[in-house]
Amino acid sequence: EKFAKGSIYNHKAAVKIVKEFCEYANIKKLSLEDVDAYFYAAFLKYMTTEAEHERGKYKTNGIGKIIKSIKVFARFAHENGYTLNDSYRKFKVFREEVETVYLNENELNALYLLKLPENLAQVRDAFLVSCYTGLRYGDMARLEQKHFHESTNTIEIDTQKTKERVVIPIHPRVKEIFEKYNQAMPKVQCNQATNRNLKTICKAAGATQLITRTETIELISSHTARRSFATNAYKSGMPTLSIMKLTGHRTETSFMKYIRIGKEENAEILSNYEFFK
Repeated sequence: EKFAKGSIYNHKAAVKIVKEFCEYANIKKLSLEDVDAYFYAAFLKYMTTEAEHERGKYKTNGIGKIIKSIKVFARFAHENGYTLNDSYRKFKVFREEVETVYLNENELNALYLLKLPENLAQVRDAFLVSCYTGLRYGDMARLEQKHFHESTNTIEIDTQKTKERVVIPIHPRVKEIFEKYNQAMPKVQCNQATNRNLKTICKAAGATQLITRTETIELISSHTARRSFATNAYKSGMPTLSIMKLTGHRTETSFMKYIRIGKEENAEILSNYEFFK
């Protein structure tokens, strides 16, 4: 089974933390049969009380990702006859909703017009391409001239995560950015560096009334681009199913988690309908 780079990173992190747990619990060898309800309870207690990473204690969603990876390994072993142990079925993957943000059209314009050093300008421009295509960070970084089709004015690319081909109309700003870098994408940094630099860029853009609240800036990451695309497209009146064809979402439930519209914005949109006139 092939995994996306993000999944591989998560699975490697899970293996590392399980090894640390075994050392902590003085487990010399962890067999497939040992990954049972007792293991789950002990491991969960370790994750919530003892385990730490470079930024401190693991949060709920971080623990949930690790449990999810353990379930992937255990399910594979069970389904392929390596073990009869199916305890993984009862392992709960914890998840909590976290506050997320999106950038509206005015804020994206402010970002685009911001004067920046070349290295930060490249981060900004790559981020904007995601904002106007809805592509995940990894897919955006893979864009090449072959993906741009002038005859249909579309971008066509097979996404890494879902292996589905998406066909996206080329936004004028995406075309401008691509031409700016001689028919190529701006140099894309690693995800961690991108997220760090995005916060610096948004702070610099505070003077143009982009985002002024520090706590809001701290929530901005490369994935903000995908939420911005989905939300701005939704606000424009584009049909939900049409947007999902571009983002690659398979269910409306998962797609709607990307829509970040406040009550005031929702009321403004609804006020344009005949019912309220």
